[in-house]
Amino acid sequence: MRIADSDEHAGREDDSGETLESFPAGKEPFEMPVCAVTYIGDRALALLQGEVDMATAPEVHRQLSAALAHPVSALTADLGRLTFLDCSGISVLLRTRTKADALGIEFAIESVHDQARRVIEICGLSELLGVPKLCTAPDPEIRS
Repeated sequence: MRIADSDEHAGREDDSGETLESFPAGKEPFEMPVCAVTYIGDRALALLQGEVDMATAPEVHRQLSAALAHPVSALTADLGRLTFLDCSGISVLLRTRTKADALGIEFAIESVHDQARRVIEICGLSELLGVPKLCTAPDPEIRS
């Protein structure tokens, strides 16, 4: 059984001739959380994935705030699997940085996906958020 991407496509056949089904009312496909926090000793690692926009930012904020409420010395946000970041996501990162600083908790960002990096750079927040610089290999055409 293949699942239709919307109810309007349910009942239609795809290219292979298989009929597309929709999820029954109240039954949604399994979705990975946008933010999952893991604790390792006194450190927390928040893995953000998918899209952080105005629909998902409140949940990300709850998860990061909850991590800061634990007895941790550091919180690292891994943005390597983040495919979309808008101003509401930037706001969550800034509020998390501010709260971490006030609590004396180290806040770091690592593994930044290209799309998220561009948004952060355009906003001029790379340094404030501590976004790691890209490491690029030296151009073999350039000789010293």
